[in-house]
Amino acid sequence: MNILTFIVFLLIIYCSYLIFNKEVKETFITYNNDFKKFHKHYGFEMKDNNLMYKNGKVIPYTKTLNQPESVKITSDKHLTKQLLNKHNIPIPKGMTYNRDIDNIDKFINKINFKLTYPLIIKPTNMSNAIDVYVNIKNENKLRELILLLEKKYKNLIIEEMIKGDLFRILMINHKVIDILIKKSAELIGNNIHSIEELIKIKNKEIRETKKEKNIDIIKKIDLDYLKEQGYNLNDIPKKGEKILVSIIPHSDYGRTIKRINLNTIHLDNIRLFEKISKISNAIILGIDYITKDITKSYKEQGSVLELNANPHYTTHKRNKKDYNIINKIFKNLQNYFKNL
Repeated sequence: MNILTFIVFLLIIYCSYLIFNKEVKETFITYNNDFKKFHKHYGFEMKDNNLMYKNGKVIPYTKTLNQPESVKITSDKHLTKQLLNKHNIPIPKGMTYNRDIDNIDKFINKINFKLTYPLIIKPTNMSNAIDVYVNIKNENKLRELILLLEKKYKNLIIEEMIKGDLFRILMINHKVIDILIKKSAELIGNNIHSIEELIKIKNKEIRETKKEKNIDIIKKIDLDYLKEQGYNLNDIPKKGEKILVSIIPHSDYGRTIKRINLNTIHLDNIRLFEKISKISNAIILGIDYITKDITKSYKEQGSVLELNANPHYTTHKRNKKDYNIINKIFKNLQNYFKNL
């Protein structure tokens, strides 16, 4: 192998790494213009991968201002569940599977005894809904998915599936900064077009209005869930018939994101989110919360699904009219820095 061939080989490996590891983890602080302005305005600079304050103090910095222990806990779904359960935070009932310890037959027997289908299975150390499978209705499907995922992951979380809307809560310095509701794309039948054609029509509408609305292009569809609703891609739904593209409100499925007025959130829920931020010791935190009605107390309904110490703040500023979210973020970070 000559030197040129070797260099090309290394470039291919590097590009493959970038492609397949894209968006595996969320990242809050980046080197974009928003934070460059923030650093400069408040007397900060980046040096040797640390955040330097104007008084010479060095703040440990690894893509987040959170302490390593906080990042460790919030990056591991099993550790997150242990922390939340210890502090009586409502979470879905579930179990953790370890491929090196658990016998799959005995584990599934425990699942059948302790949990109620439908279930969700996901890795303990991934985000962005990577390798998350939902609506598992029987042990045969569960076994199939465990055997599939244990080839890639040592630990898996299996939980009861909670029905409701998914909310992302952005916390800065233990204060609620913003709350978004995420919904899966919905197709409306017109008695003329097939589901596949309706997707193309909807994507065209999204492209034309993308600058105005927080909605993503439909890149794929959950065919199993479509079948469960009684359809395939070639079927023509009746006029007014509603079809969901997926149960998971992920960007690939044409997710719609809308801001929730914080004044409408039940006070119990605000206090719950603040408590979670404090016990996780996270200065910057994303909380995934599911409920049928966020205006009602979590004591009536609602569960915390996951925590993320590196939440995508850009999700909260999807268009210009929402840009004031940056000011809210900076204001609360400034309060944190003042107390260092």
